Amino acid sequence: MKRILFIFSSLLIMGVAICQTTVDNYRFRYGAIIGATATITHKKSVENGKMLTTTTLDGRTRGLADALFRVHDIFSSTYDEQFLPVSAYRDIHEGKTYTKREDLSFDRSAGTVTSSLSGTEHAAPKLRDMVSALMYVANVDYSNVEKGSRTKYYVFHEEEQFPIEVKYNGIEDVKMNKKTYRCYSISPLVDPGNLLEKKESLIVYVDIATHKIVGAKLHFKLAGYFRLEIVE
Repeated sequence: MKRILFIFSSLLIMGVAICQTTVDNYRFRYGAIIGATATITHKKSVENGKMLTTTTLDGRTRGLADALFRVHDIFSSTYDEQFLPVSAYRDIHEGKTYTKREDLSFDRSAGTVTSSLSGTEHAAPKLRDMVSALMYVANVDYSNVEKGSRTKYYVFHEEEQFPIEVKYNGIEDVKMNKKTYRCYSISPLVDPGNLLEKKESLIVYVDIATHKIVGAKLHFKLAGYFRLEIVE
């Protein structure tokens, strides 16, 4: 459950079209209530002849949610053209006192990942941090992928490696902010537990034309839908 909530909160600040430098804005709402806003910045650079992209996600609570919970989280990943990360970090500020910083470095030749909190360990093949994993999933060409198919990815988050299975739901027209987006619909699958409606409770909408995440929704059993939407 904690992992699926992280994925959804990451999507609050998740735009996926790669340009030289881009900044996109998002909002998270429950009904008419705006609970959080976020920005994402993509910057390209060349290091040792290799093209790299750094994606920085900056999200925070707003209004009543900020007064009650106060969250300001930053996630950043630097990765290559295959969305394989070189380095990443997360900088967490939640409530009045809780803070946490973790830096990651990936050594592909040695097959290891090093965390500033847990040290060095063997890395699963094509291991990614959460940001680069989400970027990769959103940039997949689903045009020849069969509806209902599932793919497994390995990620490193909170000092742990684990698999995430992603289901492709097909193509859907999504209306948002007086616009209609033609989207791929995808769902990271998790145990719903007592809170979520089903394993596919998180649905992510990726604009087919731009490969940018334009929206998402998370279905709770009792509370209904929490939604993410791009602000354009």
